[in-house]
Amino acid sequence: MSRLFTISHIDPKNKAEIGRRLKAVRKTVGEVGETFAQAIGTFQASLSGYENGKNAVPIRIVLCLCETYRVDANWLLLGRGQMFRVVRQAEAA
Repeated sequence: MSRLFTISHIDPKNKAEIGRRLKAVRKTVGEVGETFAQAIGTFQASLSGYENGKNAVPIRIVLCLCETYRVDANWLLLGRGQMFRVVRQAEAA
């Protein structure tokens, strides 16, 4: 039986904090829920559950968010550092 790895495996008490940070990313990039959800590979209803801390965010969503929007995983998961990764000139090319 396959089971998705979620952030709840990292720290179950942190769901609400991670949800708040996820919502902050969405608002910072200026997208509505449906568009943002599609961009990170989920549904709007699921996104709402993540943002409200009701559901743990699957790691595949975390990875997609970090890649699509250059979100810093340390910030998203742990609240450390800056929201977005610093892009070096070599990475941007």
